[in-house]
Amino acid sequence: MIKINLLPVAERPSLIPVTRIITAMTAGTLALCAMLFFYHAGWLWHLEQQVADAKNQHELLHPVENNRTEANTRLGRISQREIILAELTKERKPWNALITHLAEITPPQVWFTHVGLDDKEKEKRIKIVGIADKYTDLASLISRLESDDVFANPVLATGERKTEQVVPSTRFEITVQLKESKP
Repeated sequence: MIKINLLPVAERPSLIPVTRIITAMTAGTLALCAMLFFYHAGWLWHLEQQVADAKNQHELLHPVENNRTEANTRLGRISQREIILAELTKERKPWNALITHLAEITPPQVWFTHVGLDDKEKEKRIKIVGIADKYTDLASLISRLESDDVFANPVLATGERKTEQVVPSTRFEITVQLKESKP
């Protein structure tokens, strides 16, 4: 059927269905808003799951973190002690090396009864107390100490010959200094 509209143009109804367009646009907008809402709700749920997983992982790693912190604290204390030890031993010669060197330059007929620091002197001197068979052995030790590259300025503090014993011997006390080591 053909419709003929004889009304004037100003009074004619519009050919565009405005109510349908408005309804369609409203429905489309509502659908778009619903899709965006559900998309963002899913995205937020996913982010909340990641945060919960990260919190669980952090709780699992918390004892490890405490152990690491404690280990770092211990390492810091150890390194401080190593620095202090290095400062203390910077200028010192180790006793075992000194005694080994002293034993190497000592004649066979000389025995030591005491080797240590001399507390009476203000200077750092090493006190050596011992027994020698003869004065010549003691003189040999002193001459070796004088020409040595580690010890300097040997001084014979006492030297007594004990003849009342079964085997006569000479008791002695020597003090020496250490030569300054050059870097």
